[in-house]
Amino acid sequence: MKNQIRGLARLLKKDGLDPRVRAKEEAKLAGLLEALEAHRASERERAYAVRYHKVRFFERVKLERRIRRLQAAMQAAQAGGGEPAPGDAAALAQAQDDLQYVLHFPRGEKYVALLKPAADPAAAAALQAERARLRALVRAQLAEAALAAR
Repeated sequence: MKNQIRGLARLLKKDGLDPRVRAKEEAKLAGLLEALEAHRASERERAYAVRYHKVRFFERVKLERRIRRLQAAMQAAQAGGGEPAPGDAAALAQAQDDLQYVLHFPRGEKYVALLKPAADPAAAAALQAERARLRALVRAQLAEAALAAR
C-alpha cells in the first residue's frame, strides 16, 4: 500500500498530466491514504488489546468480586430486617461504574488502570484527570450505543 501511495505521489508530481487522469489518480491516492490510516488504527488497537488484556482481565475479576460481595452484604442487611449501610449503595454504584469502564474502554486508547495507585502525588492528579477523560469517553460510547439500540 505504501508503495502504491509513493508511486501515485510521484505520478502526480509530473507536469503535463491529463486533468481527467490527474483527478482519477488523486481520488485513488485519497482512498489509499484513508485505507492506510484505517490499517494503522487497526494495528494500534490490536497492539493495545494484546498489551492490556491481562490488566483488564484482573481488574474485571476484582470488580466483579467486589460487586458480588457488596450485593450480598446489602441483601444480608435487608434480610436481617435492617437498612443497608448508606456507604454500601455508593460503593456498589462506584464498583459498577468502574466495571463499565473496564468492559467498554475505547479500543484506540492506552489503558489506564483503575485499581493501581499512582507512585507520587503529582502523578496522581494527572492520572485522575486522564481517568476522568476516559470515563467520559466510555459514558459517551455507552450512550451512543443505547441510542442506536432504540
